[in-house]
Amino acid sequence: MQENITKAINDNINQKFTIMENRTSNLQIKINKQQKTIDYLERQARKKNLILYGVEETEHGYEELQSICYIKNHMKISREQSEIELVRRLGKKENKTRPLLVTFTKMGRKI
Repeated sequence: MQENITKAINDNINQKFTIMENRTSNLQIKINKQQKTIDYLERQARKKNLILYGVEETEHGYEELQSICYIKNHMKISREQSEIELVRRLGKKENKTRPLLVTFTKMGRKI
């Protein structure tokens, strides 16, 4: 009788462990799918970025940085202000010129 009780308890514990292992593996599969989706979305967002090197740091704020007409004046490309989503400098401010990150609203406009 003691063996039957022990066996019943062990079987019950094994069933619960099997259920937990299945849940864990399902959650791991979901996490992997979500990570792939996040990676894809990050790549898509970075595709709209353009990094310009060698642009002098003469601006004294975001408004001046955004109004830099480097693209229009030096690259002979017309653009509207609404086509640019974000403009910022990359890295810490040091003695050397930092790269300029320009994020466009559309991938086609960057190209």
